[in-house]
Amino acid sequence: RALKEIRVKHEVLPCPALFTTAVSITRKKRKRQHRRIAFVIQTNRTINQSIPEELVHASIWEVKRLREHGFKVDVICHYIDEFAEFSRSLAPIRYSYDSSDYPSIFADYDLVISTRLHGAIIANSLGKPAILLNADSRSTGAAKLFPFIHVTAPNDLLSQVDKVVNLPIHKLMKWKSKIKAQYIKFLQVALKGQKK
Repeated sequence: RALKEIRVKHEVLPCPALFTTAVSITRKKRKRQHRRIAFVIQTNRTINQSIPEELVHASIWEVKRLREHGFKVDVICHYIDEFAEFSRSLAPIRYSYDSSDYPSIFADYDLVISTRLHGAIIANSLGKPAILLNADSRSTGAAKLFPFIHVTAPNDLLSQVDKVVNLPIHKLMKWKSKIKAQYIKFLQVALKGQKK
């Protein structure tokens, strides 16, 4: 809005984290089972990455409920303190100290459910649908630019899983290619006349 007010021409595009993964990972040949879910969860005990305590408890409950309904759910932690907090009660847990490992970790699943915006974005980067549980305005505002990230409340999660997991992946990949072309076009204009 501020850029419009001062008449600066601009475009709003999805976060470039959409291009985190290489095409070869998205084409990994594995039959989609529609039952394998990565559930990215975070703690409310870290200052810069916390979520409300109610969302932590609701997420724990939903992991257990999805497992009771026959889904294979692995919990994914991005930080060691989260791994330490959830490993006893929510195993199996997957964690790596190396952030470059996460695209290959997420590639093993059909759907990603996440309290972290960028966990959901990595899923889309891999050609997988995602459900975002974090309802803060920053996350939901950014998620609106991703048609394959669905925002829902934890108590509505189970009803959303079947809808989201069956989305046609080819449409997601076509959309990703379209956004990539837009980024390339803007970069070409911005870098015109610059040395290679």
